[in-house]
Formats: sequence, C-alpha cells, structure tokens
Amino acid sequence: MVRKMEYDLFAAQRKCRCGSNLVFDGDMLVCVGCYNIFCPSCLSIAISEGGCFACPSCGWSACA
Repeated sequence: MVRKMEYDLFAAQRKCRCGSNLVFDGDMLVCVGCYNIFCPSCLSIAISEGGCFACPSCGWSACA
C-alpha cells in the first residue's frame, strides 16, 4: 500500500509527451490523455505486444 501511494505521488509529478499527467495503476504508468504506457522503473515508453508490455531500455515487463 505504501509503495502504491509513493508511485502515485511520483507519477503525479510526471508528464507525458502530450502534456497530460501519468497515473500508476499498480503495474505500470498510464497517460490519462493519450493512454501511452510507461515503464515505472525508467519512464521509457513501453512497447505492447499481445496484451503484454515491455520496456526496451531496462527490460521491465508486465501483462494486462
């Protein structure tokens, strides 16, 4: 619970390239404007494939 709250505060301070805020959903950072998925570790845009997301920079991955 504390970790999720810390990420929510961290995400609230970050912006997407479109200018919208990011929200942490428990696994990944999601842009509220354009729905891009960001890596919670390094803030790179995640690549999606078949319902899963992976970060090309650090190797983080999650499946929805």
